[in-house]
Formats: sequence, C-alpha cells, structure tokens
Amino acid sequence: MSFFANITPFIIHPGDEGDIPGNTIEAVEHAATQWHALSSGVQGAIEADFRQLRDGTIIVCRYPHVEVDGKCYEWHEVDGEQIAKANAAQFLPPEKQDGRFFKIPTLQEFCAAVRTAKFKLIAEIKVDESASLGQK
Repeated sequence: MSFFANITPFIIHPGDEGDIPGNTIEAVEHAATQWHALSSGVQGAIEADFRQLRDGTIIVCRYPHVEVDGKCYEWHEVDGEQIAKANAAQFLPPEKQDGRFFKIPTLQEFCAAVRTAKFKLIAEIKVDESASLGQK
C-alpha cells in the first residue's frame, strides 16, 4: 500500500516563517490550523528533521547546533535532560525572540502532535558526520 495511495499530497515544513520556530509542537499545531482551513480534502504531510543525542534520544530539529546553558553544542554532545531545558526560540531571528519558551520535541512528542493534526509524517534523518552516533 502506498504512503499516499489515491491522494495528492501537499508537503508542509512547519514553522520557520514567523513567530514560531520550525519543527516544534507549536509549529505543527499552527500548520494544522492553517492547513485544515484551506485544504478541502487534500492530504497534508509534515516534513521534519530528526537528530540523535548522546544518550540515544531522538529529537526534532533541522539546525546542526544547539545552545544549552549559554554554550553551543553539536547534537551528539548533549543528552535528553539537557535538551529539555533548551529553548527552540534560539532558532528564530533575534527580533522574534521575545522570551517565550518552545520545547525541542522528542520523536515521540512530535509524532503524537502530527497524529493529532491528522498529517502524514515525512522524516529526514540528519547525521552528524563528526560523531560516531550510538557509540560511547
């Protein structure tokens, strides 16, 4: 059975164009609100980027680095506990960073939001070439 059997898909990359950072739960919710108001039955699909952390946690983010506690890291250098404190608003332009907190979601959290929004999910796996992921 085809992923898009008998439908014409429309692929959405949530966020990155406004006040909500991309690849966040809020971006999926915003995309769903916009999409379902305009879609007239066409299946929407969310394209998102996935990365693996040092502890094996899979998170959703397209950018190669993350700032945690004032320091810049590659994803393989941090774990899920550290990322839980990181604000995805750091990926917005400085003029859009207004103090709101946007969680960098885990794979499970993001998939739940996509499912609730009734979208399909297209995953892009980002690999950090400078690390041996999964090896300690």
